[in-house]
Amino acid sequence: MFNLFYVIGSQQKVLRIHPKDNVLVAPTGLKEGAIISFADRRYELQNDIAA
Repeated sequence: MFNLFYVIGSQQKVLRIHPKDNVLVAPTGLKEGAIISFADRRYELQNDIAA
């Protein structure tokens, strides 16, 4: 079971593998400045993240 979340303003996705996890997985690279919305919070990436 996993949850799928979209990066705001993009078609890129991040996954939470298990509902109790506090970690998200990016199956593709994400760029600095991308905003991820997760659990009613928004996070702006401070660095590029490689997949």
